[in-house]
Amino acid sequence: IFPTDEKYRHPMMTQPLALVFITLITDFTVENGGTALRPSSHKEPTYPKDQDEFFAKAVQVVGRAGDIVVMRSSVQHCAMPNRQSYEILLQISTFLHHIAQPILIFNREKLQNFKWFLRR
Repeated sequence: IFPTDEKYRHPMMTQPLALVFITLITDFTVENGGTALRPSSHKEPTYPKDQDEFFAKAVQVVGRAGDIVVMRSSVQHCAMPNRQSYEILLQISTFLHHIAQPILIFNREKLQNFKWFLRR
């Protein structure tokens, strides 16, 4: 589930390029698949090389609706399985350093439509 390409390994991720704010719209519980993260993984930023080791050391975020989780983007993290009959809701806000490029890349048509929308 994690990228293995070397460009995503340590050198690219050493600088704190982004902070992620996760606002919980619904409660996060172990049962409904809230985010899991590996504490202190930002100190040696890389994608996990071993999934079993990641999950052995990861902790799952639990919280109430309205709570906000703040983390450095290079902290190893993932969504966990939802064992409930309903979906969790959350708002993710990412604050990037000015040299970082957003991960979402629009195709040319979508970009033109978006520019038109912004001009309105």
